[in-house]
Amino acid sequence: MVKKIVASIVLVVALLVAVRPSAAETPLSQDDVVLLLIGGASSDKLLGLIEQRGVDFQMTPELAEKFRNAGADEMVIKALEK
Repeated sequence: MVKKIVASIVLVVALLVAVRPSAAETPLSQDDVVLLLIGGASSDKLLGLIEQRGVDFQMTPELAEKFRNAGADEMVIKALEK
């Protein structure tokens, strides 16, 4: 009986993990971009991630300034605007 319950729990957890999209498949959030910038990610790295994953926000002048203050160059800003 206990083995069946444990096996059922393991199966449910495995299915939940399999269904959840990985971070590599989800678009970048504003916070993701800021963390990457303050973490020292290169422009090339950021450009690749933006191209691969996209973003889940619309750029505004305020966001552009926030990203510049965190270290984004104009190439990154332009990529985020697309």
